[in-house]
Amino acid sequence: MSLINKKIQEYESQHLELTKQRLRDAISRSGQILAQSQANLKDANEYLWDQLGSAPGDFLQATEFSQNLVVEKQVLEQLESARKHVKRYTRLLDKPYFARIDYKENGESDYEDLYIGYGNFMDDQTLDIYIYDWRTPIASVFYDYEIGQVRYKAPDGYIFGDVRLKRQFDIQNSVLKHAYDTKAHIADERLVAALSERTAGPMRQIVETIQSEQNKIIRERKSPALFVDGIAGSGKTVVALHRIAYLMYHGIKNSLSAQNVLIVSPNDVFSDYISHVIPELGEEQVRTDTLMGILDTVCPCSYKTEHPSSLLEPSLLNLDHRPLRMDKLKQSEWMPTLLTKFVETYTNDHIEYSDVFYGDIRLATAKSIKNALTDTTRNRSIKLRMERQSEQIKSKTRQHVKALTKQLTFDILMAGDHPFDHRAVVRLERYKTFSNLSRTLSQMVSFTAIDVYRALLEDADYWTDHVGGTDHEVIRDLCQSTLQALDRGIVTRTDHVILAYISLLIGDSDEMTSIKHVVIDESQDYHATDYALFRRLYPKANFTILGDVHQSLNEEKDDSHHRRAQRMLGFDDALHMRLTTAYRNASGISDLCLGLFSDTAALGRIEREGKKPLLHHKRDENSIKNLIQTCFDEGHRTVAIITKTMERAQYLFQNELKSLDPHLIREDTLTLPDGLIVCPVYFAKGMEFDAVIIADADKEVYNSERDRQYLYIAASRALHELHLISGGSPTPLLDFYFK
Repeated sequence: MSLINKKIQEYESQHLELTKQRLRDAISRSGQILAQSQANLKDANEYLWDQLGSAPGDFLQATEFSQNLVVEKQVLEQLESARKHVKRYTRLLDKPYFARIDYKENGESDYEDLYIGYGNFMDDQTLDIYIYDWRTPIASVFYDYEIGQVRYKAPDGYIFGDVRLKRQFDIQNSVLKHAYDTKAHIADERLVAALSERTAGPMRQIVETIQSEQNKIIRERKSPALFVDGIAGSGKTVVALHRIAYLMYHGIKNSLSAQNVLIVSPNDVFSDYISHVIPELGEEQVRTDTLMGILDTVCPCSYKTEHPSSLLEPSLLNLDHRPLRMDKLKQSEWMPTLLTKFVETYTNDHIEYSDVFYGDIRLATAKSIKNALTDTTRNRSIKLRMERQSEQIKSKTRQHVKALTKQLTFDILMAGDHPFDHRAVVRLERYKTFSNLSRTLSQMVSFTAIDVYRALLEDADYWTDHVGGTDHEVIRDLCQSTLQALDRGIVTRTDHVILAYISLLIGDSDEMTSIKHVVIDESQDYHATDYALFRRLYPKANFTILGDVHQSLNEEKDDSHHRRAQRMLGFDDALHMRLTTAYRNASGISDLCLGLFSDTAALGRIEREGKKPLLHHKRDENSIKNLIQTCFDEGHRTVAIITKTMERAQYLFQNELKSLDPHLIREDTLTLPDGLIVCPVYFAKGMEFDAVIIADADKEVYNSERDRQYLYIAASRALHELHLISGGSPTPLLDFYFK
């Protein structure tokens, strides 16, 4: 990468000024359209009110009213378009573009200088294109190629050409500070500078430094399911967010808007942490929710749902925790099939079917209703089948209304004097008769997901009859312990997932067909039942799924977790991609993190200067406080004390660190603050901090293969500084680095 000379700098500065002037002109024109549209809208509303009144009268007036509504709709569309243009052009003024390529398509004689920025801008007077959006097909050349022959994928196939110049710009507050020419994909020096200057805080967009391996993931559009496995700090999450912005940009074809996208986040703090990225890219914010939040929406539960951390904490201490073992069994791949089969069994054996009468007239027999509800040839829930059956039965009442009315009239008149008009009494009795019919039908399917789940748990033999390779005593123990928890009004997250799945099967909850794309982050921490629920809940959706096998909280490293997720989601055609370069950490921190596992040691990292990780052999209140203060004195915005468990985090928060006014991250925390943060390792996932202090890097705390994963998670959160404190014998898991 080389700085351009003064003459070229002046040329680029002049071009920047020209672009800014064209943007101002466009803003002015759009502003005029906006003002005119607002005036037109006001006039149209006044005319509708003054001339036509609040409601149309005769046919001609109604026709005119309808025509004026069409005009008003057009004015509103024009108004909204003008507002969007003003907003987009104003945003571009501060930094119109960040790169330029000089490109010539094969067969053409002249090169074009194409400027790439955060949005398209074409002068609507001259039709000259001043800025190409980074998501346009031709902009991929900037990310994927060096100088020379290139190609990019257009809607009608690959376009081949040649690039003779790649230039990057440092524009701040509408002023060109520097410009660089490079022959590489994205200049390493530019990337390193951006990473070195970065401080922790909300996640930000990376448009100017997207790497080639990241760009391929962002622009993938063919596969309905994309699985991305990436090491810590490789940019999985931010790449997925750019991918959503890219897909929304191309949403004209597949109608993908913000309302059609869902990001499944590991916790609320992480949701807040990533919330700035998509709006920074000029798109409307998409919905972000946790699995717990989704469950509360899909299947509101009167039971208390335990937070997953309550089961995770004993696991972190390597304890043999019975509820956790039971929960893992319920997370097995066979569970969704078992639930589907049992719902049909429940329909056969647990519902009390009865004949349905309209007065004395039998409209349907119990057998015919049962046959209709147990007919699985159509992919409908039980309650939807009952709804269809009820409609058919109720439609039969029309042919019997006269007979019933005649019979009721006769009975009332034969009863003698009546204080009311007999016709009113007949209508009332007829209404009661129909209500009794409706009540009979609805009572047959008045069961809930809890009723079905309890029935399954009360039949341990059903489990062993339908699930191979399971010990009957283990199943009996699982069923009894879950029933006892239900009696106490408590369910685990896995139980809640099962209840939601049953709720969808029986028709108490509806599929969310408006969701067309789902992003699932930290995929290694979701289970087979979770993915089965996602597929059933979002049947029309494509998926982008991100994870790192080395960061699993619940299990030891499992390289097959994405293949299992693919099976549960039911995608035969899925694409699996990897991110193999760590960008987040200073070099020494990356070396420690990658060295923890044999299969990551040879992976790539960006060479970035910074302090090497330090192991401190003294742990007391003053030494920790002094270390924290040193980190802040060096200009860091965030310093995180990461512990293995919440119990240890709470102790430090309430005792040793209390005088420093720290922030404790808990399950109910909604935002990530600056300053001193204390949290267990599972709430640090996905975040990054300027400096990280691992509080208890001792042998008795970190000693197993799973502990290696927890160390990896904690250490890889550090951007610039990493400190590990041991009060006794340091963990042997780090001997490779410190010895």
